[in-house]
Amino acid sequence: MSNRVNVLYVHGYMGSGSGDTATTIKKLLNADKFNFISPQFSNKVADIEKNIQQINYIIEKDKPAIIIGNSLGTFEVMNAKSGMYRILINPVFNPVTDSLQPEIFDESFAAISDRISELANSFDFSDEDKRMTYGFFGAEDDVVSCQRQFKDVFGADNITVFKRVGHKLFESQLKVVVDRIEWMYDRI
Repeated sequence: MSNRVNVLYVHGYMGSGSGDTATTIKKLLNADKFNFISPQFSNKVADIEKNIQQINYIIEKDKPAIIIGNSLGTFEVMNAKSGMYRILINPVFNPVTDSLQPEIFDESFAAISDRISELANSFDFSDEDKRMTYGFFGAEDDVVSCQRQFKDVFGADNITVFKRVGHKLFESQLKVVVDRIEWMYDRI
């Protein structure tokens, strides 16, 4: 394949499209192969559905072949349109029940918690979605721990767990993520 592939990055709660994880992934990606799209999404939990709409708009407009979600951004990615490779970094399946630190969410969280659970309970992944989704986890994550849910939904073959790492992945772990993106490139 000689064309560059669009890769969409969706940051997590209180994250940024220009934060450490986004800039590290961008630095590690081969710019001759990949166009890295990393917009700023709202950090208000009440805007989760607005963020999902923004993600779907970007998917329609830019046609990314790979979408990366980080933390709460994974919940938004799993609720967005499918049909591309997905990388979920420390994914959240239901922010209402999965957070190990629910106090971190802003006051808007309580007002929409029923709607968030409704979205979480409506996940319906096709066999293709399951085959094309890869999870990366810090074994010492104290913010969210959804390894069991990931294995139950997507299987154990597409999971990577980093020992002695928490919720934030660093360059050495993100190199492993980028290696998987390179693997995906060869299959697009």
